[in-house]
Amino acid sequence: MTNVDNAVGQGLTKAQLSRAIEVHPLLAALDDDGRELLARQGRWVFYRTRRSITRGGEVADAVVFLLSGSVRLYSPAVDGREPTLGFLSGPNVLSVDEALTGEPLDAVQVLAASEVIRLSSVSFRWMVEHQSRFAIALCKQQAQNARLRAGTERSFPFEALEARVARLLLRYAATIGQMTADGIVLAHPLSQEALARDLGVSRKLLNQAMMSFKTSGVLVKRRARYCIVDQAALLAQRGRASAHAGGSSPMISRE
Repeated sequence: MTNVDNAVGQGLTKAQLSRAIEVHPLLAALDDDGRELLARQGRWVFYRTRRSITRGGEVADAVVFLLSGSVRLYSPAVDGREPTLGFLSGPNVLSVDEALTGEPLDAVQVLAASEVIRLSSVSFRWMVEHQSRFAIALCKQQAQNARLRAGTERSFPFEALEARVARLLLRYAATIGQMTADGIVLAHPLSQEALARDLGVSRKLLNQAMMSFKTSGVLVKRRARYCIVDQAALLAQRGRASAHAGGSSPMISRE
């Protein structure tokens, strides 16, 4: 089950197909047969912020082409915790591995309002098997996504909590951060409870790490939104553990 805010029936209009090919490199790699299948079987859907695209643990009946917006991938709740696996922004693609292998889905939550095209797993597998340019482009995209996710997962057993919190805040900033005169403000409210779930830790431990950032002036909270005042300090905190974690996270473009 998902939380769909606005969806059209199955099949894309000419305008939707044209836009999808224009903004999404994977769909641009389809030949005429692939585009015809996409036009017949694709479903255009709009999701608002905080909606769920997939709930996790379900069987993948569709692959999701993310045209715009951004999402958070996380593990289904265990003991109230939902460890974040990564962040993706459009254009990108979701649920690929699960559609090909039959493994249960990760949970996906919308961070910034998103337009997607849902395509059945059966149609997607046909594209992989019969559309060589599409398959090559898909491999490259999945390799990039896997590298970002691996960096997050490798950090779990090695990094100090402060470094993990810094990494998480930097990724939120890169995904939904807005530059202001005071610093980088996260566009949506985030509670300490939510951040603790992201990291799979207790709220008490999360609060201790957050207090160190607030006391040093690195982070402030205004109108329920976190503002990163000193991005360099967070980057330094994250960097101190990078060699031990064996991975890296994407740099924020807002220098």
